[in-house]
Amino acid sequence: MRLMRARCFQAWLISLCSFLLPGSLSWAEDGGATTDLDIEETLEEARAFGLVETDAAGNEWLIAPIPSYSPTFGWTLAVPVARVYRPESANPEDPAWMTGVGGFYSENESWGGGLFHRMNLGHDKWRLMSALAYADINYNYYGFGNIGGDRDRYIELSQTFGGGVLEALREISPNLYFGMRLVGTRTEVTDIGFPTLNLDLPGPEKGLVMDIVSLIPRLLYDTRDNDFYPHSGTLASLQVTLSSDSWGSDFEYSLYKLEWNHYLSLGDNQVLAMRVAGKYAAGRAPFFVLPAMGQGSDLRGYLAGVYRDNALVAGQAEYRLRLTKRFGIVAFAGIGGVGPGLDDLEEALPSYGGGLRWVLAKENDISLRVDIGWGKNDHEIYVGVGEAF
Repeated sequence: MRLMRARCFQAWLISLCSFLLPGSLSWAEDGGATTDLDIEETLEEARAFGLVETDAAGNEWLIAPIPSYSPTFGWTLAVPVARVYRPESANPEDPAWMTGVGGFYSENESWGGGLFHRMNLGHDKWRLMSALAYADINYNYYGFGNIGGDRDRYIELSQTFGGGVLEALREISPNLYFGMRLVGTRTEVTDIGFPTLNLDLPGPEKGLVMDIVSLIPRLLYDTRDNDFYPHSGTLASLQVTLSSDSWGSDFEYSLYKLEWNHYLSLGDNQVLAMRVAGKYAAGRAPFFVLPAMGQGSDLRGYLAGVYRDNALVAGQAEYRLRLTKRFGIVAFAGIGGVGPGLDDLEEALPSYGGGLRWVLAKENDISLRVDIGWGKNDHEIYVGVGEAF
């Protein structure tokens, strides 16, 4: 079972730039990259969409403009371009190497781009990755703790991120991988506005240039039978982000993140997917590192960052039903909370909703996803490629 996963090309691009983006925006609450990418699986997905060109030597180009919609950014267009190849010293069964660039632009005028390289050594016992990227992100800051939960009270922020990441992963037993990631990021918060209320929310380091250097040990276990639409198996991960002035960071903090996904087949056309996640930030963490409901897969129905604090716990289940070979429906429900500590979550935050699926690539079970989720006080709409988790 391979470690690196990619649900879609959009995930490929966002993983390239994710270590630059604030945690409140769904992608980088640990301040580090989430380059969960499997080159072979990405190639199969590209072939399914007819987006791969192969030369006489068997090397391939990937070019894939992918639109998506999220509550934070609105409509976004991501465009990755990558070269997939094998060096002469590689065996035919070894994973291919990949070198790529990409960029994105969103409806709220956020943008970014970067480049990365991924290679495998020792017949895939070692997986090495490096990346550089820059992003200019616009978003709303809602505070944290007891102030959170009111989406009408916010500060409008513009934040730039630039930096790089190095990662090395080693297979230590079947289905189990361990590795270390080093992330260096420089970020600046500017253009602070008060479009609704002239209030002083705690948290933003206003107008400051901040350097964040993190060491991130990672452990991952994966027994899923399919990467894009699992019918059975488990995906579990544990990582700890460590930031310290001892290695050049302006912040002293640690961020613990535990995730567990399990998939259970209920028949040929039915799957029950379950997810539990916990996050906890200790020390002096910048506001964009603190866990926030609505980011990533936890939970739908919440605008990312409205509920934010030092700790987050969320659990959810999703019933997936394929009515035909191409058309399906889902229903989901969950509950979570944020608070100063894991034993001090301030209130229960429910989540429920449903969605439609249209299978774009039958061979790889890759679907267009349209979901609507209801939270405690509002609802949100999501459009993308691949399942929510």
